[in-house]
Amino acid sequence: MIKGLRRNLNYIGIFFDVLSFIAALILGQYGLNPGKFINFQFLIIVGAYTIILIWAIIKIIQVKEEQNIIEVMAERDCYKNIVIKTSDDATAKIRNKVMEAAKKLQFYSKSNKNDRITVYALLNESFFALDRFSLNPQYNKINNSKIYPFNKGCIAEGYKDGFFYESGEKFPNPINNLTEYVDYTRHKYNYTHSEVKNMSMHSVCYVVVRIHKEDKCLGVIVLESTEKNRFSQQSAKEVLLTLAKKIYPFLNILDIKAQELSRNVVIKN
Repeated sequence: MIKGLRRNLNYIGIFFDVLSFIAALILGQYGLNPGKFINFQFLIIVGAYTIILIWAIIKIIQVKEEQNIIEVMAERDCYKNIVIKTSDDATAKIRNKVMEAAKKLQFYSKSNKNDRITVYALLNESFFALDRFSLNPQYNKINNSKIYPFNKGCIAEGYKDGFFYESGEKFPNPINNLTEYVDYTRHKYNYTHSEVKNMSMHSVCYVVVRIHKEDKCLGVIVLESTEKNRFSQQSAKEVLLTLAKKIYPFLNILDIKAQELSRNVVIKN
């Protein structure tokens, strides 16, 4: 990268030398003294080199961010491998507790397909979906390669405050007015326009609790629906807090194993 930067600087230098020569010829044709424009020429060159330097710094930052993403992905994969290979019992128990909560929240009443409940595990300031349940096959899917930042969406609200609830008339109807829904959601939850538009579920009701004990947070539980005012704040909060307490021990086991294994992860450039 350094060699490429030096080569680009050399090319830019030659370019501005030629440009300065041409400018001097043009000024001479009009009887102007090119010497008077030396300061102007100097400013152009300094400005060009400054732009190149800023570009180089941005590229370095981008490379660093990509490296961080690779590290997070590797650690998440370690977590996933633990879940699949050595923690079937723990994940099965988490699934059972999630199903119990879904029944208490009346997921099965009238075969409601508007609701979803997801357990997100926390690993190094990023979340990934560990378990999910919905009667709607489209909402029930889990993207195993997706990482959820700790500072975006309803996840961020629940992670920060321990509990979060939003429902009612503030949400525009995504079916009748997707544009307003996208604008509201991206400003409210720090998303981009495309992130909101491409969501598999355009929810208008959120209930989020943090899975934690004392100062240790292991994840969040997100209950959501495409139906406004679907869940009562107090009753839904009680169900999710109970679920969080029940699954905390199993998440703690997975977290300890994941942290031990992630110390041995080697990131290959």
